[in-house]
Amino acid sequence: MSESSKGNCRGWQITEIISEIERCLENEHFFAAISLAVILPDICGAVEYGEKERVGARYRKWCDLYFLRTSRSEEIHRENQAVFSSKRIASIDFLSPELMYKLRNQVLHVGGYSATADLEGNDGSLKQNLKLCISEEMDIGTTRTPGSPNAVDCTETIEFNLIIYCRYLCAAAKSYFEKNKDKFNDSLMPILDYREEFKLI
Repeated sequence: MSESSKGNCRGWQITEIISEIERCLENEHFFAAISLAVILPDICGAVEYGEKERVGARYRKWCDLYFLRTSRSEEIHRENQAVFSSKRIASIDFLSPELMYKLRNQVLHVGGYSATADLEGNDGSLKQNLKLCISEEMDIGTTRTPGSPNAVDCTETIEFNLIIYCRYLCAAAKSYFEKNKDKFNDSLMPILDYREEFKLI
C-alpha cells in the first residue's frame, strides 16, 4: 500500500453501535450483542466525565445517574414494545452500579455471563449474583436467601434476560446521546476505510 493512499476516514456514531447491537440480537449473535452493549456506559461515561474519573468510577457513576436513576422500565418497555414478546415489564430496580460494572468486566475480560457484587447497606450486607439468560419472555427470577439466622446478611440471585439487558442499555445510551449531542465529537472511533479506493472496477 503506497504512502500516498489516504483512504476515507469514517467514524461510528453511538447510534450506529446501537444499530449493530440490534442486528446482532436479530441474528442471535448474543455474545457479540452483549459485548457491544456493556461498552455503551464506557463511551457515554467518557463523554460525560472525560479523564476526571477513572474508568471504573465513571462507568459506575454514569450507570447510577443516567441509567438506574433516570431510566424507567415502563417507559423503555413502552417505547420498545414492538420488539418485546411479553407484556410483562422487566424491572431494573435491583441492579446496582457495582453489579453492572462487574458484569461488564466478566463479559469483556473472561467471556462470562454472570457477575457477583458485595454491597453494604444500612440493613446489613448483601451479595448479588447476576446471571444472564436467553428467553423470549421477560422473565426475571429474584430470590433472597438469608445468610445468617437474623437475616441481616443475605444473598440475592438474579436472572436477567440478556436480550432485554442489551435493549435497556441501548435505550439509555440513545436517550443520553439525544440530550447531549453537543458533548460528543463529530464521530467516534475514527477508522481509515480503503475499500473504495482499492476497489477493482
